[in-house]
Amino acid sequence: MMTPRVAVLLLGPPDCGKGTQADQLVSRFPLKHISSGEALRAIAKQQTELADRVRQQMLGGGLVSDQVVNDVVVQALATIGDGQSPVLDGYPRNPDQTVIILKALADLGYGKVITIYLDVPPEICRDRWLHRCHRTHAQGTLREDDAAGEEVFHQRMATFEEHTIPALKCLQQSTEEFRIDGSPAVEIVADAIANCLSKFLPACTRA
Repeated sequence: MMTPRVAVLLLGPPDCGKGTQADQLVSRFPLKHISSGEALRAIAKQQTELADRVRQQMLGGGLVSDQVVNDVVVQALATIGDGQSPVLDGYPRNPDQTVIILKALADLGYGKVITIYLDVPPEICRDRWLHRCHRTHAQGTLREDDAAGEEVFHQRMATFEEHTIPALKCLQQSTEEFRIDGSPAVEIVADAIANCLSKFLPACTRA
């Protein structure tokens, strides 16, 4: 019996550490990190009408239109190589995106979808956001949407509660979900996630 192809959805509130944990997972399992946020920020740097719309929506702390995000993610899925699985960082973000990504994954032959939810209190997310802002400001790499101020962080959190929490409820019915305490140190959280995924994915072979 063939082992089904596995896809991982890594979700959680703003600044809970999704990107950091996705990078940890890529070093431990044959996964490819797909970040809708990074892809959208790359689009926002372009000088196009689409980039202008994306920038405006991101600076307001809201969600970029489903059509744009879905196209970005589905295109990225097409780049997954043989023997690799995708880890989608921060997607889907609402119920409509959930329906689209589950169909896309099924069409691509992913028979097993795992949702990892990083459970982090809002106050810790805010502290991590402030730490990132201070660090990137000192490095001269402050993100444009972060530079808009703390109200954008609070808007992101409100958007998460309004749109992504309902998406999680949909995923609970159609994927295998693991809720992980994302508050401890990076390595501790990574070990907890790896313990869950080791049931479904082989570890990376190290030279």
